[in-house]
Amino acid sequence: MQTYPTPLPGPYDSYFGGKSGNGVAQTIINHIRPHDIYMELFLGNGSVFRHKRPASVSVLMDASRQVFSDWFDRLLSFRQSVELLHGDALAFLAAYPFDKTVRYCLCLDPPYPIRSRRAARAVYACELTDDDHRDLLRLVRYLPDNVDVLISTYENPIYADMLADWHLVTFRAMTRQGPATEYLYMNYVPDGRLHDYRYLGTDRTDRQRIRRKISREIARLQQLPPAERNAIVTAVSALASAASTSYPAAKPEPGTPDQPI
Repeated sequence: MQTYPTPLPGPYDSYFGGKSGNGVAQTIINHIRPHDIYMELFLGNGSVFRHKRPASVSVLMDASRQVFSDWFDRLLSFRQSVELLHGDALAFLAAYPFDKTVRYCLCLDPPYPIRSRRAARAVYACELTDDDHRDLLRLVRYLPDNVDVLISTYENPIYADMLADWHLVTFRAMTRQGPATEYLYMNYVPDGRLHDYRYLGTDRTDRQRIRRKISREIARLQQLPPAERNAIVTAVSALASAASTSYPAAKPEPGTPDQPI
């Protein structure tokens, strides 16, 4: 599978509301399950797309003509695996023919409701009204079961009401205005299967701990007789395969959000 540099450079050094803050994109990636087609429809600086392991196909969209143009040249070498679009995310979702045999990940980072922002003012060329947010949430609530949806926002009554039965993770992030609490809503309950395990862990120290643990386990396996080692590997592979057959997982039940990461 094609791989990008880590990460693929974005078109902007800084982007308002982007996910380039320390650990933000990584936290989101740690909740993305395996998928075939990845969609990021409010692209901006595309931090999650740039950091994650690429999907077989990635569909990237932004309503801003400038953002589309700034991304165009950067993706020339990835044209076989990336579809870059300029358009309206809501119209796209309303018309897109989702294939029930394909696993989708729809990662949405729309302009946050204006009243939820610390400055409470319009910033983007293409803002969403409160009614736009409601229309977006109505669309994503009724997508097929094989479409995993992750949507980022700040605390606000629209999302709290319309996504009350979705799984919610909250975590702290550093913004231009200081620390803020990010809300990540998902239409599924995380089950331990990830599309990209490279960022597993709560921070850099924890990721190093996990990598060392993996290295120790691999070293132990390498010391075993080949047949015994292969038997263990086959059993572990079968366990992982059995877990995959349960995809997609049950939808979340109403409850309290996870603790901050």
